[in-house]
Amino acid sequence: MRLRDRTIIAGVSVIAVVLLALFLSGTVSLSVRLPTATNQVATSKTSASFQISILAGQSDSRWLRGAANDTPEYATAVNWSVCNAGPLIANNTSVLVRSEGAVVGHELFPLPANACHDGKVDLRYSYETATHRVAIEAFSGGSGANKSVAIDVALPRILLEPGTAPSPELFEFAKLFITPNDPVIKQKVKELFQGDQYAFLCPHGPPDPKCPDWMVLDAIEAWVEYYVKSTGLVSVYAGSRLLAGDEIVQVPRETLQSEKGNDFDKALLVVSLARAAGIRSDKIFVVVGTNGTTGTGWVYDKVDRRVPHLTNWHQPPWCQCSDYGYVFHPACCPKSEGCRSDVCGLLYTWAVYYFNDEVAEMAT
Repeated sequence: MRLRDRTIIAGVSVIAVVLLALFLSGTVSLSVRLPTATNQVATSKTSASFQISILAGQSDSRWLRGAANDTPEYATAVNWSVCNAGPLIANNTSVLVRSEGAVVGHELFPLPANACHDGKVDLRYSYETATHRVAIEAFSGGSGANKSVAIDVALPRILLEPGTAPSPELFEFAKLFITPNDPVIKQKVKELFQGDQYAFLCPHGPPDPKCPDWMVLDAIEAWVEYYVKSTGLVSVYAGSRLLAGDEIVQVPRETLQSEKGNDFDKALLVVSLARAAGIRSDKIFVVVGTNGTTGTGWVYDKVDRRVPHLTNWHQPPWCQCSDYGYVFHPACCPKSEGCRSDVCGLLYTWAVYYFNDEVAEMAT
């Protein structure tokens, strides 16, 4: 090898050693340009892919008889629609429906892009409760939404609005105020005929062939009249308020527990107790009447009696005359036999419809 070639090789070697020393010391850096990769699972991308929203509302609301205690229950449905406005399918979309914190509905489903999924939850609430809040939550991946629906459970307590004709819906609703299968009512019947006062009438308790219906009914009516304090035209439920002349009513267990009630309340309690004692539905009713301004109620029965009952079909019992003298009431009818028009004034009460837990018809 020539001297010139050896010199070149030696020079190159020295340069290489110098460069390597500089690189290792960090003075010189080497960079390589690589292709840029797209991150498909970035959070921002996920939230942009799923856009969940909720619409919700209430429907199919009505009052029904409760299976547990025979008292009114509010039945309703909450309808919801969950939508995905994003460009990608939202797999495993979850919807939770809660009422008072308890889960009452849950669904899991895939939700395509630009599509909606509808659902429904049926709910029932006791008449004794107030406002309930139902919460609907939906989520998928990094996107979610929530919505709430307020359900107002307020029992209507008017069985007649003077000046209006009762509707078929009112007939069905009125039946809910006769509660013969309420455990509270059944227990009172048991106590009534096992106590010292009436045990001699029905030693084995009604129904009993040796204890006829008229005897059972007379005992019930006497007990209610004695123990339930009359509040006149004012319902215990309304306190001291009169609602535009409409007489509001109580569920029989409320009258029983408070031992206070108006004419409607007493009649509803008597018929509920009588039905619980075994008197048939074609034998006893609550009659709803009016004088054109105020509604009122009384008991009418068709039970067989040794002595004819003083109450007739179209007039309240307080308008009748008995062997003990006149029975006066501010809503009695001056045209009824024996009633004194100078005491009753010009007020006139007539029957509009009658009902119990199974029957409701117009009075004819």
